[in-house]
Amino acid sequence: YERFASTVRPGGTILVDSSVPLEVKAPEGVTVFQIPAIDLSAKMGSQKSANTVMLAALAQLGVTGLRQECMQEALDSSFRRKPELVETNRKLFHAAQSWMGENQLNADSKA
Repeated sequence: YERFASTVRPGGTILVDSSVPLEVKAPEGVTVFQIPAIDLSAKMGSQKSANTVMLAALAQLGVTGLRQECMQEALDSSFRRKPELVETNRKLFHAAQSWMGENQLNADSKA
């Protein structure tokens, strides 16, 4: 977080795992979302899938400009060599989106 936060322009968004202490204040006009990516992926039995949680958060926040269906297709495609992980990551993607909704973190949450 500290290494890259200063490079984010006003109006930008930073996602950081909630286990990371935020010792540096975000730049003015930058929105920071703390997501329990490592914890959620561990609870789903896939500790190495924290990136899937962050991808779901990006989709839920609408910051990419991509439709969620396209993001889901890209996620599936990224596991084409490990098809046994497709379903796990799909479930994790949806669980992360549910967490975002339950915690009222969505595109309307941005300042």
